[in-house]
Amino acid sequence: MSNFKVSSDVDTMLQSASNAHIRSNIGAGNNTQVNDNSNTIATVGSSVDTNTANIATNTSNIATNTTNIATNASNIATNTTNIATKAPIDSPAFTGDVEFKASTYSDPNPPNVLTVNNNGYVGVNTSSPSANLEVVGLLSVTGSSGEIVTGDLTANDSITYGTLTGGAILCGDLNVSGETQFNDDVSFINNATVSGDVYINGELDVSQTIDCPHIKATLASFAGAKFETGYTTLRDNDVTVEHDITVDGKIITTEIQCKGTTTGTAQPINYDAKEHRFRDFDGSTDGPTHMLVVQKFDGYTGARVGINKDPSASNAVALHIVAGKNTSTQEKDLGLKVTGGGAFFEQFLRVGHYESSDANGNDQRPSSPSNGTIIYDSSSHSFQGYIGGGGGSGGWKTFTMT
Repeated sequence: MSNFKVSSDVDTMLQSASNAHIRSNIGAGNNTQVNDNSNTIATVGSSVDTNTANIATNTSNIATNTTNIATNASNIATNTTNIATKAPIDSPAFTGDVEFKASTYSDPNPPNVLTVNNNGYVGVNTSSPSANLEVVGLLSVTGSSGEIVTGDLTANDSITYGTLTGGAILCGDLNVSGETQFNDDVSFINNATVSGDVYINGELDVSQTIDCPHIKATLASFAGAKFETGYTTLRDNDVTVEHDITVDGKIITTEIQCKGTTTGTAQPINYDAKEHRFRDFDGSTDGPTHMLVVQKFDGYTGARVGINKDPSASNAVALHIVAGKNTSTQEKDLGLKVTGGGAFFEQFLRVGHYESSDANGNDQRPSSPSNGTIIYDSSSHSFQGYIGGGGGSGGWKTFTMT
């Protein structure tokens, strides 16, 4: 510690006997304590200076954060104003596309579950709807007093209509890529195109056309219908077709009946075709055979009919009958039987040709003819008739020609 001077009065006071203890405390050893205290004071002063600097820095940070809070509060106020301007509660209105996403915290790119674009199209599970309502996935419609869809309805998957007390009326076109099921009555005012099956647990009424592979309905009424492949099943009742129905596959049924319920109201059934074939269905490996064929040939008037035989243009026969036979006894059936007032032939009648004795001397005439059978015997060039019984007088008898 450096020496310091005191006044003469102080020095005189310290030299008195009564102040000897003071003089003893002022010495080299006590100077060390003073030095230590001075160092402590210096250290504390330095810490105070450092804390003062930190306080100043924190004060600056607080001022900055306060400014940020004020800025964010201003942004919140601005956004609140924008939201209120764009979508007021009493009359919300948005500009541009509106997208609703289903997201979790772990999903950085959540999918759109509902999109309303600036064209007014609404999409479910699609971000780019191309119709007034486009649904990707299963569409289920349930109501208590009927559902009326006045616009077009397009779905890329299945559609299921729930139980509808008043049924469903579709005024626009229906285009479905998947299966469509109606749990009640349905009426199509316009066209319906369904790539999958159509199941209707009620009545189906089609004013124009329905185009689908399969349709199953309890009761159906068609103005026009097209079934590309497969079948049509009406579960409990009838199908009424007011206009045309086009079926590229098969119509499988047990009965076809004309319109009308009495003889007076019955309407004719017209089959418009160049050739009509009625075939058997015996399950043979060769497939069904033709039992009755009605065919029209170019260059000829009238139709040609073949029974158990296809008619041909080279065989100028209007009705050609090939009788069948018993597969066990090989006995041939009668080719034609006329019951009633007889048969009238305007021009001529030609009977079958048989030989009573062929080149080998064999009798080729029917072995078990019925009474009254008439043939032409080409061996004797005579007409013969068969008389059964008569006490030995029966058999083949030659007609006497005069």
